[in-house]
Amino acid sequence: MKDYTHVIVISIVDKMNEYRRYSEAERIVITYGLELFFNTFFKLIIYLAIGCICDILIETIIAVFVLAILRILSGGYHSQSDFGCLILTGGMIFLPIILSKYLCVIDECFCIFLLGIIIVYFFYVPQDNKYLGLSKEKLMRVKIKVILIMMGMSLGGLLISNQLGCLVMFVALVQGLSLIKGGAYESNAKYD
Repeated sequence: MKDYTHVIVISIVDKMNEYRRYSEAERIVITYGLELFFNTFFKLIIYLAIGCICDILIETIIAVFVLAILRILSGGYHSQSDFGCLILTGGMIFLPIILSKYLCVIDECFCIFLLGIIIVYFFYVPQDNKYLGLSKEKLMRVKIKVILIMMGMSLGGLLISNQLGCLVMFVALVQGLSLIKGGAYESNAKYD
């Protein structure tokens, strides 16, 4: 997928360059940004098309939204290839949808699952280089913020319906698994 987007982006940047002469550094930055945009856009279109074809478009939109928020806040494992990312992220979107459609989780089990996810998030959040060098107090605030947002989305979904609550919780669960796969942040952190 990256090769296709690279070819498309190069032709767009070349066309843009006819009207405004960019420096080489500007061309590199614009090309990189457009490639990221198109890669993300194409993947989103694919996921939404699958959701539409399978008659789960609303669930797909909710799962994409929840996963995006959790990934931005907490980080996690990233595939080494664009196709691997498409498959991995697709699994992180559609597996929770399937589980929430066919599994009815009683409230007690929901709370147990949520407690397990909170523990995983506590030990593995955040996994982003922008948090390297934070003090323990600031890092703890980040952990608590991510956990509260995750809990709020899960419990808010549960208040609307069991299926929606399960969908959000299962998305949080697969995101937690990607955090474990990504490795513990604390092992690489340098505290003040």
